[in-house]
Amino acid sequence: MKIMIKSLLALAVVAGLNLLLSGCAYNVEEELYPTQNDCDTVAVSYSMQIVPILESVCYTCHTEDTGILIGGGNIFDSHAAILPYADSGTLVCVVEFAAGCSAMPPSGEQLSTCNLALINSWVNNGAPNN
Repeated sequence: MKIMIKSLLALAVVAGLNLLLSGCAYNVEEELYPTQNDCDTVAVSYSMQIVPILESVCYTCHTEDTGILIGGGNIFDSHAAILPYADSGTLVCVVEFAAGCSAMPPSGEQLSTCNLALINSWVNNGAPNN
């Protein structure tokens, strides 16, 4: 009887450890490392997506108040003001740090991949004022 209790106790310990250790494994890669695909470039809106990018990155130097002094005369604080840069390809050229273009922003830190994709999509769709 004593041997049987020890055997059952040992079996319970082994089963418990097995259950505990196997319960700690979590190997569903898609759930552990989800891909960030929150960048919807299908229907980019000037007012909802492009203006916030411009506000956070460009308006420090490129508004009516600052554009003449520190923004090289380039003013981006309205759709009408930025449209020529979008239409000519200059906007995409500078934010993508393309060869032959002044890299913007000049801090040297390029826009996020999503923000670049949003700007490209907006420009490629005719830079609508939407």
